[in-house]
Amino acid sequence: MLTTVLAVFIIDKVGRKKLIYYGVSGMIVCLAAIGTIFAFNGGGVPLLVFFLLYIFCQAISISAVVFVLLSEMYPNKVRGIAMSIAGLALWVGTYLVGQFTPWCMSVLTPAGTFFLFMAMCVPYMLIMWKLVPETTGRTLEEIEDYWKTLPTGGGSRGGKLRARRQASR
Repeated sequence: MLTTVLAVFIIDKVGRKKLIYYGVSGMIVCLAAIGTIFAFNGGGVPLLVFFLLYIFCQAISISAVVFVLLSEMYPNKVRGIAMSIAGLALWVGTYLVGQFTPWCMSVLTPAGTFFLFMAMCVPYMLIMWKLVPETTGRTLEEIEDYWKTLPTGGGSRGGKLRARRQASR
């Protein structure tokens, strides 16, 4: 919890995407270390250290940033319902990971489970890099305008097409 509080104080200084990049990169390293420790039947203090470091990296990045980004990404007129649906999806995902983990631990082994979790961080980083804009220092209106300029933004015909029509009038 203290790490998430720390993230609240640094999120605007560091930036949302940088916090995600640093945190998820740390998560990947920790998950690789945890998987390796399990693969060699290790445990004890090194395992505890990497689990705690993983929690730190996750809390300072994903836990803090996801709700900030979600609250900034949706237009004002749908923000409430969109945040409700996104929150539900996050909790359903958390539930599914909790249900899926014991099965993975028995079928994939503990090492395989943590290597799988490590691999699952890679698409997250790619999505953040390619699809999510940096919102630090932008107003909600500027962020909404950004989404409208994308080819699929603002409806099925796209924001750029709408902008061309308005410019030609």
